[in-house]
Amino acid sequence: IDNIDIDELSAIAEKVILKNTLFVVMSKSGSTIEVLSQLHFFWKHFPSGENYIAITEPESKLYKYATENQFIKIFECPKNIGGRFASLSYLGIVPAALMNIDINKIIHNTIKTKDAYSANFEDAAPSSLGKYIANAIKEDFNHIVIIIPRNLLFFAKWIEQMIAESLGKNGIGITPVICCDLNRAENLQNKSIIINYLNTIQETFNCPVLNMKLDNILDIGQQIYMWQVAIAYSGQLLDINAFDQPDVEKVKIHPNTITKVNPNKNDYSLELEFIQDAKKESSCLHLLSFGKKDNQYQSILAKQKEILESLLLIPVNIHYAPRYLHSVGQLHKGGKTGDHFIFIDNITINNTNIPNSNFSFSDISAAQLSNDAEYLKKISKKVAITNMENLKQTIEKYTKSI
Repeated sequence: IDNIDIDELSAIAEKVILKNTLFVVMSKSGSTIEVLSQLHFFWKHFPSGENYIAITEPESKLYKYATENQFIKIFECPKNIGGRFASLSYLGIVPAALMNIDINKIIHNTIKTKDAYSANFEDAAPSSLGKYIANAIKEDFNHIVIIIPRNLLFFAKWIEQMIAESLGKNGIGITPVICCDLNRAENLQNKSIIINYLNTIQETFNCPVLNMKLDNILDIGQQIYMWQVAIAYSGQLLDINAFDQPDVEKVKIHPNTITKVNPNKNDYSLELEFIQDAKKESSCLHLLSFGKKDNQYQSILAKQKEILESLLLIPVNIHYAPRYLHSVGQLHKGGKTGDHFIFIDNITINNTNIPNSNFSFSDISAAQLSNDAEYLKKISKKVAITNMENLKQTIEKYTKSI
């Protein structure tokens, strides 16, 4: 569950049959406000420690809560592994085991791969991939287009975070664009490099292409390890610390600072001129959505993205809060990417406080939207805040204008 919309959380709670349910509460730091708020919400409905496990660092806020409430198991994460580099720790392995995935095979294959890389790193896959990305950034490419099958979208979102959050800092970086459609990818070649997980497609493109393979899902561990090493190596070649996220930390909200914010307050309204300006000046347009994101809403927003992309002839990326704040948000604030950001307010206002808190879920969302928009404006990015209806109307105006 990566949403903090009260309606969606309530719908999930209504379906829970406690005797058949295990709550897996994951926060490496143990202080992630969204995770702790979700925990307090579900604990109010289902206060039974024998139905909960926690995955977190020792002595964290979550660790202490789990201990006090007698969770059946606490898996301790090592403090020296950063969140996005922790996929092969308990944070990835425990959920995989609960899904009946053969984790022994995954780990065994990964260790074999690790040993092979160590024996001859210069000729190994992470070395080639790390150089490929670092050279693209040095040569001022704007985008890294990840072409991938739809059944691997979960993996693509992690790759996106690895690239954006690890390398998008110090004013440099490259914008990941996830593509499941070859036709779309062909239209995004300008100043792009490509990572391709589909069939070999070299002849289709006029930009650099690196073909990759993931034929067997049990090889996912090898792929994760390869990407982790490659991104660390890219950071080394670029003289960047790939393991921190300084600009993400700058806009994280603290429970003590959340106030009752009107999520419909609109200081930066979306006008036709904003779209026109993005066409002239931006290498990428970012759509940042806050609040409810059911299937129907996501389908409507995806359609608007397609229209914008066909009109502007630049990548248009959709990112949903709160997830993006913990991943590509680093690139937005500290790296090199498109300067135009449209915030879409789809927050359901709810005045019921989260248990153990003096704020609601909508207060968190509104504070996050406000914080992120204000920070981007402060560093001279172009910011608009709107809702879905106004977004559609503005796109229609722009279509008629051309």
